[in-house]
Amino acid sequence: MNAALASLFKTLFPVLIGAIAIGVLALAGAVTVQGGGPVLGGAVALAGFLAIVAAFGIVALQIENNLLLHRIAEAVEGAEPAARRGSDAARPAPALKAARPSGRVEPVLRSVRTPPPVTAPVTAPVTAPRAADESSAA
Repeated sequence: MNAALASLFKTLFPVLIGAIAIGVLALAGAVTVQGGGPVLGGAVALAGFLAIVAAFGIVALQIENNLLLHRIAEAVEGAEPAARRGSDAARPAPALKAARPSGRVEPVLRSVRTPPPVTAPVTAPVTAPRAADESSAA
């Protein structure tokens, strides 16, 4: 999106929200009049307004994040104007500093697992076959 379209979108942003909000109210009114009742009409209005807030909130967040990312990029590159930067391949990458931990630092836990003891398999005791029962012989 070029700069002209972006500025036009930023200018028309409140108008778009207002137009869609009026559409949601009209839809809620139509649901109420067509036999849906006031409860269903209110539910449609509430759902519509929640959808407006979610959709346009995401767009506003993306716009603000884009501006912040541009500010961060300018600060990292030393606020050098875009026309004087040259090719990115000619410049070395900025050195990254290791972040020092703040607060309490816990040691790395290493679990040392001992293998289970090796034992002989448990088997049932071997018994001699039982003689036929006298009661079944009779």
